[in-house]
Amino acid sequence: MKNNKKITKYIDESYTYVVFPSVIKGGALLGAARAQGRAFSGGKWVGNVTMTQYNIGALLGAQKYNEIIFFKTPESFRKFMQGGFEDASQFSLVPLYSGFSGDVDFAKDVEVYTSSDYGLMLELSTGLQDFTYTSK
Repeated sequence: MKNNKKITKYIDESYTYVVFPSVIKGGALLGAARAQGRAFSGGKWVGNVTMTQYNIGALLGAQKYNEIIFFKTPESFRKFMQGGFEDASQFSLVPLYSGFSGDVDFAKDVEVYTSSDYGLMLELSTGLQDFTYTSK
């Protein structure tokens, strides 16, 4: 993602962003994912985030990917810090070492980007993500 100009622009312009460098996901009809990440504001580490995801749908395989969530406003990040479940509808096609995935944004002032590292997965699913934020 470091070579994506849109992402580097969001890093500079967003109020806060959360980086999950390694998300592990797998399933067959029912799926789950788990990750540990860090939140940054103004380029400084401000907290830790745990993500747990549950999916159901046409889903088969396993993958490892990374994810960045950009919060455009202080209000959107405050809502995120309160925790709770967010939509996790996804389409993924991961052919072994590289892949394409698209995510549904869960708010108009939040952008989510993922990039697959490796795996073998075909997915068209819906589900929930649970985030837990802890200040540094």
